[in-house]
Amino acid sequence: MSDRQSPKFRSLYGPMPDGARIWWSFLTILPFLLIMVISTLLSGILFIGHGFVTGAITDVADIEHYAANITANGLTPLLLFGTIFSILVTLFWVKVVENRSLASIGFTARAWLFRYLRGFFVGAVFLVVVIGIIYATGGYTIEAVLPVLDSATPMVPMGMIGIFLTGFIIQSAGEEIVFRGWWMSALAARRGTTAALIVTSIFFALSHMGNVYPPTLESMIGVANILLFGLFIGLYAVREGGIWGVCGWHAAWNWMLGTGFGLEVSGAKIDVTPLLIDLKDAGGNSLITGGAFGPEASLVATAVLFVGCLWFLRRPSHQVSEETAAG
Repeated sequence: MSDRQSPKFRSLYGPMPDGARIWWSFLTILPFLLIMVISTLLSGILFIGHGFVTGAITDVADIEHYAANITANGLTPLLLFGTIFSILVTLFWVKVVENRSLASIGFTARAWLFRYLRGFFVGAVFLVVVIGIIYATGGYTIEAVLPVLDSATPMVPMGMIGIFLTGFIIQSAGEEIVFRGWWMSALAARRGTTAALIVTSIFFALSHMGNVYPPTLESMIGVANILLFGLFIGLYAVREGGIWGVCGWHAAWNWMLGTGFGLEVSGAKIDVTPLLIDLKDAGGNSLITGGAFGPEASLVATAVLFVGCLWFLRRPSHQVSEETAAG
């Protein structure tokens, strides 16, 4: 396959190869839905198969109870690892159906490890800023510092934290490949960057609507913040010219939020001893703490993400060049 820039399509990241086949404009929602459905089915097969193998599911009637007690059954890591199917299905679509290179969806070769680690560090800093502001306003109380060291067998919780790190690396990469990598680049090729940013951010927020039942004020703010996060992380990818950095940012945020501080990740509690500080909601203003949804539903997160968007809007756009190609 040629890595020369296609004259038909604009490219966000690496060159769009000659012979690339991208669906017309907003019809890309159809392969998006197809990718999501196939990935969910494959993840579900993995999930249910695990239940049958372990004996937790003995007949069809057990499936509902099994799925309703994911955290209690210690299945959160399995769900995270299951998102690898979204990566595989998306890459198949990109390479086989669209005839595109990985560089065209943001996997550019130049300084990829540095970009990932820098994104991971920046994501951790953003989270610490949000949590620090909430704590400074009295939103949290500290239950323990370095609680993993208080365990009789500290290697057990440390091992689980490592498993969650791997899981969140996969899960975050899956979301970024689908939304900021494949779909945003496909839409931008036809409709331009602004439309691509807006559409993918809206659908990214909608994909998290399963976390907001029953709906509350905090969970609605959480969804709005997830939309704002989509805009922020999309701008990050566009300005950097690839998705390595945003994969790192997203992984650090989710992992440290759930396992570093013991707080909810988009409304879901991670059942593991926190690595750094065990924080508890002090029962104050839920608009500051995010309530049961966690700090992602906090107005503090809103402000920090908004400032981040303004920062990237002021930075120059990445220029696509032949040397960014990754095959």
